[in-house]
Amino acid sequence: MNRLSFRLPRRSMKTKLFLYMLVPVILILVLLASCLSLFDRFKTPKDTLAERLDMQAMSFEQQLLSHRNSLITVGAYLSGDAATLIEAYLADAGISFDELSDGARLADLQERIIEPLRQYLLQAECSGAFVLLNATAGKNAAEPTRSGLYLQVNGYEADRREIILYRGIPSVGKAHGIMPHRKWRLEAQRNVIRGWDDSRSHSYSDPARMPAHTYRFTEIFTLPGMSEKAMLLMLPIRGSDGKALGVCGFEVSESCFARLHSQTTKLSHFTGLLTYDDDSHMDGDSITSFFSCGADDGYYRAPGGVLAVSDFGDGILKLTGDDNTYLGMKRSYNDARTGGSFATFVMTNKSDYDSAAMDTIVKNLLLIALLTALSIAFCVFFSRSYLAPVLKSLEQLKRDEQRAHRGAPVEIDDLLAFLAEKDRNKQSVIDGLKLEMKEANEELSRIQKEKTRIQEEYVRAKTQITRLTSSSAQEVDPEGYAHFTANLCKLTPREREIFDLYLGGRNGKEIRDVLCISENTLKYHNKHIYETLNVSSRKELLHYAAMLEKEAVQVGGEA
Repeated sequence: MNRLSFRLPRRSMKTKLFLYMLVPVILILVLLASCLSLFDRFKTPKDTLAERLDMQAMSFEQQLLSHRNSLITVGAYLSGDAATLIEAYLADAGISFDELSDGARLADLQERIIEPLRQYLLQAECSGAFVLLNATAGKNAAEPTRSGLYLQVNGYEADRREIILYRGIPSVGKAHGIMPHRKWRLEAQRNVIRGWDDSRSHSYSDPARMPAHTYRFTEIFTLPGMSEKAMLLMLPIRGSDGKALGVCGFEVSESCFARLHSQTTKLSHFTGLLTYDDDSHMDGDSITSFFSCGADDGYYRAPGGVLAVSDFGDGILKLTGDDNTYLGMKRSYNDARTGGSFATFVMTNKSDYDSAAMDTIVKNLLLIALLTALSIAFCVFFSRSYLAPVLKSLEQLKRDEQRAHRGAPVEIDDLLAFLAEKDRNKQSVIDGLKLEMKEANEELSRIQKEKTRIQEEYVRAKTQITRLTSSSAQEVDPEGYAHFTANLCKLTPREREIFDLYLGGRNGKEIRDVLCISENTLKYHNKHIYETLNVSSRKELLHYAAMLEKEAVQVGGEA
């Protein structure tokens, strides 16, 4: 059964060298890429985005916590100062807190509170500050409104921060240069101040306990008459006996949050969100209510509507809004004191990521193409540069030119020198063989002439022997001839060969050459032949042999 053999086509030296050089180049590039990948030097746009989002989320969260802690600390001092001012006024007026239902007394108390409250408003990083009493100017304490002061900042420029009166007695505000807000009301509604009851329902047996321990951040909501959302920090105001006198705190509006928390970032079109991990702010995987901010180096577009959250991989979230799609990262913070938790999102436009990913793909493809082209050009150039002199030298060998050309490799020069020396040696051998052949031919010619001469002598001798045999048959000793013929069979094989060679006309030298024996050996055999056949000379031997041959011829003729 024949075996099928598949052989690759034979390649030229140039092709082989090109492949031999290309393979190491590819291996080196693969090894380099593996090392860079191992040491995290290769980063996809997704890896870079995840790293930047994580760093930005950490910075954003730390800034928010710092702001919260700052507001809580200042709010604690505000709560303590407000309690001190209220108790001082009650002591000076000689009344109890329950007797503050009179409008004039409330005005006097607000007169004492308004300047310290304005100073706290300017000191804290917020958009508003308030002190609301557990009292009303109405006749019924169960009224849904509460008297107090609520100041807001109109404008957030550092050199122009106008204070306006959102809630409180207008005459008190005007006396201090604070004009009423266009949506001003005398008192604040209890159901509007979110968390009112939670912030004032605790009664302390230890008056020295800090009010900050019961702070509360409200949900993000819209104040009555306002166009933007806000969030309140509320702390209870308690007397020295632990009695709940009211609540105080600060307001952080949406625009204030955007100004305070604008970020220094490497993310393009950065957007930061603050929301709460509860049902009022998140509906399943959607964000319904939030604060937003941007980068500190330019304008940003606040997300609108509801943001649907889905997983994008590698810890990145995809947030889809009504007018844009974002990629971001979420971090959550649980407040052990209040039991509340908030969440932050740092985001960038998905279109920016898509552009960066496409740009990276194009650059990688161009880089791969460039490296491939350079590798091929490198291999082609060096293979040609290396093989050009070799190929020229091979062409010279084809033309039987032994002289190396300029620029040929040393190995080619050595090869040419070796081949030239080999040719010289071969020619010398050929010349020697020719000379030996000539001498052999001359010797052969001489031997042939000698052979011809010997054969002629043999013929003459044989003729003479025949003649002598015929003429002198009567002279032959019959007994000697009979002994010759009888003992001829007693010769050894070697002696018989010598005997036959003598009959063939060979001399002693020729017999030695034919049988490859020495002269002494031939003499020994001759002596034994003579003794066996009872002859005394070679002539007598040949004479008897001729007679024997003649008899054989006669017998053959008669038959």
